[in-house]
Amino acid sequence: MRETRFTLDAVGLGSRLDDVSLSLASGECVVLTGPNGAGKSSLIRVLLGLERPDRGQVRCRDIALGAWHPRDLAAEIAWLPQRPSLAEPRRVVELVAQARFRFLESE
Repeated sequence: MRETRFTLDAVGLGSRLDDVSLSLASGECVVLTGPNGAGKSSLIRVLLGLERPDRGQVRCRDIALGAWHPRDLAAEIAWLPQRPSLAEPRRVVELVAQARFRFLESE
């Protein structure tokens, strides 16, 4: 059985999300589909801790998301926005490598 990594319990965010509950296991792949305005991006932003829900709770490894130190949470969550705003052109491999910098990985 896989370890539960993220849990959302009765999460609400204004009129965008209403009573969303789900559990995501370690290594699980989830696809969100739906029409524009359905709340897909809002759900992801809440899951990443970029927005705080008005109601409910988001937990990572059974610890409230707000209790995590940002550096520790970065070891649990990776995110690459659809439209990153870059000051200068970069190759994709360089952009992804920046996200791995905290792990002191080298080529």
